[in-house]
Amino acid sequence: MPRLAEPRSRDSKQLYGRHPDAPAVLTLLDVPGKNLNDIIDEVIEALDEELLPQGAYRDEVCEILREHADLGPEVLAHGVAVIHRPVEVEGPQLQVLVRLPQELGDHLIGDDDHPTRFLWVLLSNAPSHPHLAEAAEFA
Repeated sequence: MPRLAEPRSRDSKQLYGRHPDAPAVLTLLDVPGKNLNDIIDEVIEALDEELLPQGAYRDEVCEILREHADLGPEVLAHGVAVIHRPVEVEGPQLQVLVRLPQELGDHLIGDDDHPTRFLWVLLSNAPSHPHLAEAAEFA
């Protein structure tokens, strides 16, 4: 099981953006896996009921993640792989940041010849293209 990032305060809702107007953010460190399928399986397993309740939205999110496990990310550059897709069903915006194991990252090489160290997942039923700039800045 991947290790969740440790909260810096007792109010983990504040730390992880759980304010009602803020997107949910799941941060996973030391995620075990030999390939992207393994990593996506660990992400899906980490999506608990509070973060992503059961229902049509969760089902579509899991389907999108499994598709990308096979197809790969949309963006792969600067050491960051980005999965960014609209979700048709209404639900909360979901952001997941995963630190990849070095062995896997060394096999996911972007156009800029950098090994991939992070996977950033951005899923929402609202336009989320402004968050791609955040992903680029992060890189």
